[in-house]
Amino acid sequence: MSTENKNQDYLVEKSSGDETLTSEASTSSITKITLSRNEVQPEYTVSIDYMEMTNPEFNRICKFVSKTYPNSCVCWIETISNGFLLDNYNKTKTKLESSNKPVNEKELFHGTRETSARAIIQTGFSAKLNKVSAYGLGSYFATGAAYSRNFAVMSKDDMAFMFVCDVITGTCGKGVANKRIDTTKFESGVNSIKAPSMYVIPNDNAIFPKYLVAFYPKAKS
Repeated sequence: MSTENKNQDYLVEKSSGDETLTSEASTSSITKITLSRNEVQPEYTVSIDYMEMTNPEFNRICKFVSKTYPNSCVCWIETISNGFLLDNYNKTKTKLESSNKPVNEKELFHGTRETSARAIIQTGFSAKLNKVSAYGLGSYFATGAAYSRNFAVMSKDDMAFMFVCDVITGTCGKGVANKRIDTTKFESGVNSIKAPSMYVIPNDNAIFPKYLVAFYPKAKS
């Protein structure tokens, strides 16, 4: 799997006294960007860190992607920091644990277009946006990066994006097309009970978008 440095522009917030200044900056010279502050709870900020290629976690994620997407070409990885989403995720996990219910936390993929990815980083996933589905209504996640790659719409600069998420799958039930998952019994729907490769999550707080992987989808084996 080959890699290359990122080089694109973002709006960067810089604090100056009581003001927040916004300016364009190239990510080729910046490793951390503060994207926004939560309007309801100002103590939370949303930021991304560009993971160094020398970081052992970078190598782990690349191997994790290539395990099911052998000809992948990861260009950069963004570590997402969103305290609001993480707190809600941890509360969901704690609630299940305190009820002696299985958490079944998994690391799963979700491919999307870049504009959607930027929105998810800010506010998280939204199950209500899913209107038509094969295995129930909710946010969809795959065990295989190659499958999620099909939903990662290529941007104008020929890049594509997929999330690596921590997902609480809990007790799984067989998903039914276009039907709501019975959340009194299940935390997730799956395409197969015996060997699930797809998880449908109806609870937005059961998902934490941990990494955003940027890759070149035209790479050949």
